[in-house]
Amino acid sequence: MSDTPRTDSASFWDGDELTYSEKVSANECRQLERELNAANERIKQLESDSYKSTQKIQRLEGWNTQNCADKVNLMETIRHRESWIERLIEAGDILARYAENGPYSKFQLNQSDEKKVRIENWESAKKR
Repeated sequence: MSDTPRTDSASFWDGDELTYSEKVSANECRQLERELNAANERIKQLESDSYKSTQKIQRLEGWNTQNCADKVNLMETIRHRESWIERLIEAGDILARYAENGPYSKFQLNQSDEKKVRIENWESAKKR
């Protein structure tokens, strides 16, 4: 099988016995050239699309890497703040016990109902 079947089918022999040669019409050559140019343009377009896709993938991978780093930083911040909250709760518990049983509890909170309300408020705030 030939690697140029269309040219082979469109060719014809022309001339006399001494100058006898195979020829192809100009119209057939023009059509083949148009198709070749269109194929080359399509290849350029596909290469451009491929390049753009590669760039997009690289941007997304970079974003994902940054996003992962942001998540790690966020998780670290959350852990840090959770430890603050735990320390504040411990301090609040100590202050509530101190207000209830400390040496100045009678001076700071004169009414036992007020003392009770403040301790209840603290306990309910911890549950939120």
